[in-house]
Amino acid sequence: MLKIYITTKNDYVENFSFDILDGGVLVEISEKQFKDFDTNYKSYKLVKGKIVKDTKFHNAITTKNKQNEIRELREIECFTIINRGKLWYEKLTPKQEQELSKWYQDWLDAPGTMEVPKRLRWLNETNN
Repeated sequence: MLKIYITTKNDYVENFSFDILDGGVLVEISEKQFKDFDTNYKSYKLVKGKIVKDTKFHNAITTKNKQNEIRELREIECFTIINRGKLWYEKLTPKQEQELSKWYQDWLDAPGTMEVPKRLRWLNETNN
């Protein structure tokens, strides 16, 4: 068993250390549990002097983090294309405009669907 100090906010672990923390509570944790706790400690809460993983809360955090990653990727992969000027758009064929419109909508929906749209092949051509 390992002994760690934790601080909490609304019973959820906010910080931890092997050294004394100001306002911290000393708790014991198994080495096996600590492997997960070390990277996911914000998903744990203090219940009757023990730290317990709140799986539902962990899944919500994981989902939110994934959605934020998709949003950041969308800024790079999508908006740099969509925000091009009129001259670029005028060179597109009607089919390309249609594909681009669907691809853009897929990117807008991506944080909800959790699916990153594949880049349109023709966007990789040297003139695009």
